[in-house]
Amino acid sequence: MSATKSIMLVGIAVEKGMIGSVDDKVLSYFPDYQVKRGEQTIYDVTVKHLLTMRAPYKGKGDPWSKVCSSMDWTKASLDFLGGRKGITGEFNYKTVCLHILSGILFKATGMKTVDFANKYLFGPLGIAGHSNYYAKTAEEHVQFTIGKEPKENVWFADPQGLGTPGYGLCMCAADMARIGQLCLKEGIWDGRQIVPHQWRGDDQTTKG
Repeated sequence: MSATKSIMLVGIAVEKGMIGSVDDKVLSYFPDYQVKRGEQTIYDVTVKHLLTMRAPYKGKGDPWSKVCSSMDWTKASLDFLGGRKGITGEFNYKTVCLHILSGILFKATGMKTVDFANKYLFGPLGIAGHSNYYAKTAEEHVQFTIGKEPKENVWFADPQGLGTPGYGLCMCAADMARIGQLCLKEGIWDGRQIVPHQWRGDDQTTKG
């Protein structure tokens, strides 16, 4: 579930120069997105705002039904980004709207979330490759998130094949321990820097 938010793919993409900086404006990755009339705040939202859960959104709570019933989850999430209050820096925990990060990763790298993870994180850590999981119905989606039965190495994905960055990554405890150990070693695994050492949450980000 929310442990998925600890998977540091954006940090890897920044280190490799695929994403310019966490200070990049979100809309710079979506030049064709049509901003709703009267909306101004969205232009100032950065990647870091998303990663640190300080991005402003319209409305309260997570708009699960509107995002997950759409054919483009990234666009649907962008539709909720912004609002009249502007950038306040207030902590605003969201899950479904973090899908924007998967959209940014795809725009920056040309790779689906799970493919990027397999190549740059899971593979180097010796974690078995993952594949996308698609829910055909809303009921199947709900069952995926609340069901207790064991699952394969999959990552829940939207219709475009982009993995949900806020939840939906299925991984055994031993493999999650590898992620934890990677963090303890400040991004180093077997003598190799897999994730930037500063990607710890104190001066860069807390999620992503």
